[in-house]
Amino acid sequence: MNHRSAINWKHILMPAVTVLLACLVTGANAIRGRLDRQNLLEFRNNEGAVVPVRSVRDWQVRRAEILAGAQAVMGPLPGPSKRVAEIPFDFHELIGALAPRALFVNAPVGDSNYKWQSVDRIIAAAFQVYQLYGVPGVVRVEHPDVGHSFPPEIRELAYEWIERFR
Repeated sequence: MNHRSAINWKHILMPAVTVLLACLVTGANAIRGRLDRQNLLEFRNNEGAVVPVRSVRDWQVRRAEILAGAQAVMGPLPGPSKRVAEIPFDFHELIGALAPRALFVNAPVGDSNYKWQSVDRIIAAAFQVYQLYGVPGVVRVEHPDVGHSFPPEIRELAYEWIERFR
């Protein structure tokens, strides 16, 4: 079976976006107060103080807090056998949590569901983490001039990107 025809991204993305939006709206991690999702390069140290992320080890602390907050609302995430790391989420913290993995984003200019400017702000926040890992070249964002769709030419670029970092 051709891997391109086997993937129906709409069935993967829409449930994931819905669940993650619910997680963010309900205020995961509200007990200690949520950290600024626009600034992924800060975390709570052992004393609970908010301090800057200065290393990959610091980021791992922030990442663990993000994932714990998401799981507090959604329940435990499936293990690696469920290929969770390959599902592309479009929220600040969760995109940052994908680093240093390769990321391809299709954000159409005419999309009425997900505004491309919002996507760009999310990617800009997460990009800080990719820079921390020293892999800014593994992030790619495309803005086709279409509505809420995944045009064939952009889909081909995505397949090439996936194959490149497989």
